Amino acid sequence: MFKYICKRIVYLLITLLIIVTTTFFLMKKLPGTPFDTERFSMLSASQQTQFLEKYGLNDPVIVQYGKYIGNVFRGGFGTSF
Repeated sequence: MFKYICKRIVYLLITLLIIVTTTFFLMKKLPGTPFDTERFSMLSASQQTQFLEKYGLNDPVIVQYGKYIGNVFRGGFGTSF
C-alpha cells in the first residue's frame, strides 16, 4: 500500500509540473504585455525599464521560468495582472 501511495504522489507531482510549465509558456505566447500599452508608452524609457526590471519581464524566458517555478513551490504566485 505504501508503494502505491508513493507512486501516486510522484505521478501527481509530475502532472502538476507539466500543468505549471504549460500554463507558464502559454501565457508567454499571448500577445501584448501586462501593462496597458497606451499608458506605458507615455512613460520615459528609463521608467519603462524600471517597470520591466521590477517585474522581471526583461529577463530571458528561461530565467523567468526558473523564478516562477521557485515561487510556485514556495506558494508565492506573484502579482496578478
